[in-house]
Amino acid sequence: MLVVASAVLYFYPRSPGTQEKVASEIIDKSIAVIPFDDMSPGSDQKYLADGMQEAILNHLAKIKDMRVISRTTMEAYRESNKSTPSIARDVGVSYILEGSIQRIANKVRITVQLIQGNSDKHLWSENYDRDLSDIFTIQTEIAKRVAKELNTTISVKDRTLIETIPTTNLTAYDYYLKGMDFRNRSNEEEDLRFAAQMFSQAIEIDSTFTLAWVGLASTSRSTYWYRFNRTEELLVKTKQYLDRAIALDPDNFEVRLEAGKYHYQCKLDYGKALPIFEKLRSEYPNNSQLYAWTGYIYRRMGNFEKSFNSLDRAILLNPSSWNERANAAYTLVILGRYGEAEDYYTTVLDLNPSWDDGYSSLVELYQITGKIEQARRFTRNKNPDDHPWMYMTMSKTELLERNYDEAIRIIEASPSEFLVYEDEFIPRSQQLGLIYLMMSNRELATAHFQEARLILEDKLKELPDDPRLYSSLGIVYAGLGLKEEAVKAGNKALSIINFSVDAIEGYYRELDMARILTMNGRYDEAIKKLEFLLQRNGHLSIELLKRDPFWDPLRDINEFKELIENPKYQLSL
Repeated sequence: MLVVASAVLYFYPRSPGTQEKVASEIIDKSIAVIPFDDMSPGSDQKYLADGMQEAILNHLAKIKDMRVISRTTMEAYRESNKSTPSIARDVGVSYILEGSIQRIANKVRITVQLIQGNSDKHLWSENYDRDLSDIFTIQTEIAKRVAKELNTTISVKDRTLIETIPTTNLTAYDYYLKGMDFRNRSNEEEDLRFAAQMFSQAIEIDSTFTLAWVGLASTSRSTYWYRFNRTEELLVKTKQYLDRAIALDPDNFEVRLEAGKYHYQCKLDYGKALPIFEKLRSEYPNNSQLYAWTGYIYRRMGNFEKSFNSLDRAILLNPSSWNERANAAYTLVILGRYGEAEDYYTTVLDLNPSWDDGYSSLVELYQITGKIEQARRFTRNKNPDDHPWMYMTMSKTELLERNYDEAIRIIEASPSEFLVYEDEFIPRSQQLGLIYLMMSNRELATAHFQEARLILEDKLKELPDDPRLYSSLGIVYAGLGLKEEAVKAGNKALSIINFSVDAIEGYYRELDMARILTMNGRYDEAIKKLEFLLQRNGHLSIELLKRDPFWDPLRDINEFKELIENPKYQLSL
């Protein structure tokens, strides 16, 4: 137990006085399931091996007394050369389950072994040579045996959950596993589309396959949330998929979890989503993802302290999860706890050096806190092609130093026509127009704004209710001198999403309105808007207002001078 607790403390920066809390809350019945090896001829059954790992992991997670590390965390240990004790220390567990699967025609050989984390002692191993039709029975047998070895009592409810067979049709299950393979790869549009196709095939074969309906609802939800499709038709279909799953098995964990996500991401109905997650948390107190999702909802509600506390708990349960730690860091930035945020982001990049968002997030943190040279040093050897948003981030660093030519060069080098993020949609030509405007080169600014206008107006035909597009269009209209149209577009964005609906995106849309007002020459209103934003938790800082040349038109105005010198808005670093 000392080894496990120390692993958590090593990875997780904490304030003084919390060591005892960590040590007392780490439970002995903790386990990680390493991705199963695919030993099938031709190695084309990886999705089946992954499905076996995830099914066993999900069975174990349904046993209330057990703490199970998430699949995404364990993905980092696929084909890892690390020793079992090292992996156990990394992820903060007492036990490791590893295995392999070999499929030949309709026969499978599944090999599993349970290992004590701190000693590398093999506690139990088993080979299962069965027909493929026995795969669900094998999953259940493994979960029960692991629970027995860990001296865990399985309640009647838990036993029912892990013994439930998802479908009797193996072809439908095969399509489902392929769908999950694509679903787990990313939230990119292509992966979501392929996943939906596989889930649809599964449902065509077995219309009572609850998990396939959940998968279809999940892909549709993410397609809507990430704005690949924002039509009312998709929203209706997503609800239909979810309703079908609820009708088939309303008590199913995955069904209830997806219902919470639907109310959060499709309807922005936090009042319905939050109780679902909190009820699940009471039933599964060791499930880190339930605390993480609760944290995401609190953040959208503007309750950032509760958000961080929920994410803090998720990290405690899943100490090497870079994703939950990254979200905690993001929340700390919003709270203005910049030193802690930097520590978290640094740890995130240690845990997952390939997470490109982490580099841009850390650079943006340095920009917010005025550490411009540190931001530049951090990205000096970074290839922005690794992540398109890095072009915007690196260009912004140069802008803050008024290195306009270099800022332009970086943006022009971007291979993407759009600089897109969850809460931003900025045509490359729009950003170039802004830079040329700051340089007082109105001719080139106008040319780029005209190009951006055509792009945004055309994109609005595809996504007519996307507030990001209206905000960007408002800035472009202002750059073209279309003052009334600019304010109208900015207000349209705020009518779709604002602080009362979403504390995160609402902040961005209000900040864009401040930009529109500044570009329109309505300086008093812009300054009032900026002060309003500084009084709330968000990404605007006095250091940005002092350095960003965009705000130069306000610099000689007394109210702006007073604002940026006001002691209550100064950063304490």
